[in-house]
Amino acid sequence: MENLIDVTSMHVPVRDATGQVVLALHLIGFTGHETPGRLHACLDRLRSGGRSADALLSRSTRARESLVNGG
Repeated sequence: MENLIDVTSMHVPVRDATGQVVLALHLIGFTGHETPGRLHACLDRLRSGGRSADALLSRSTRARESLVNGG
């Protein structure tokens, strides 16, 4: 990422329990002049948020399936 310039947004996928992408987290508002360190930090936080959303969706999908299937 050290060679990237003019970054203005970042995106990460959010997947459901089946691994299908169901939404994306999008981070905007960069000026295009951020340092590689700042971009790495933002991407790390965005990826972490994506992983958290993945886990929440997976748990809620499994719980819903359990209720539908009688436990």
